[in-house]
Amino acid sequence: MLCFPVLLSAAMYCDDELNQMWLQAEFLAVVNDVKPEVCCELYTTAFGLYKEILCPPVTWETGKYRLHDPHDSQIKALSDALDAWAVKWNLMAEWCKEAAYFTLQVWADSSKPGEFFWCPPTTREQLRYPHPEGLPLYQREFGRECYLNTLELLMREAVADHPLLKLGEAEKLGSFIESVRNSATIEEYCKRVEAASPPFTAKEKRKLYQHLKWAIEFQVAGKSFEEIKVKSNVTEKAVEKAVREILQAMDLEERPRVKKKSGRPKGSRTVYHWRDRVR
Repeated sequence: MLCFPVLLSAAMYCDDELNQMWLQAEFLAVVNDVKPEVCCELYTTAFGLYKEILCPPVTWETGKYRLHDPHDSQIKALSDALDAWAVKWNLMAEWCKEAAYFTLQVWADSSKPGEFFWCPPTTREQLRYPHPEGLPLYQREFGRECYLNTLELLMREAVADHPLLKLGEAEKLGSFIESVRNSATIEEYCKRVEAASPPFTAKEKRKLYQHLKWAIEFQVAGKSFEEIKVKSNVTEKAVEKAVREILQAMDLEERPRVKKKSGRPKGSRTVYHWRDRVR
């Protein structure tokens, strides 16, 4: 079985901080697949409270969400609902609550709120590799071709909205846009972002998804390592090792485990045998 540390060294970000932020985002994405009730409960318990507040209750400041006026009754109700949600699903880490806040903000502008769990888009990768002036952020997960197509769309819209530039010949506009797409500035920027997040192989993706799924089944769904290993056809030790390493790498405290009751079942009687009495 491929161990989780091998995955980390095989094709992840270039340092531990970026590894952790990337894993957190992947974990939340897999939560949608494995335990959709997490999103449903956030929607039913907190989204209505969020919408009742006239001004946004939180802002993004230097990597943390800040509540405005925590003594306000409406904001306190929202904060309490989010805390209760986090406790129920064993997602008490600060980054989980930040993602919940951000999810509510996204849902407020969405035509279909409640469908997905969202992670804040600002990453240290983007902070370390600032985009050149005039260019949008290159989000590596969508690929370079998607980014270049977005640039082309922005350029065409800019030309169409300019009363003078839109008089130019369409053929020459295409050549100009192509020259911008192939410019050294954009090439260098894309390479720097891509160097921080090498791509996974298909096999590595499958293994990482499996380990994240185990972590969610244990941490969020409350299953035991023994239950998980039966479904996955692996050893209990392998599941436990992978889950604990993922939780530690994400900075998510392991949930308390229910201890098995010892002793005889309630209502049963101890049966003594004569041989036991003489030992």
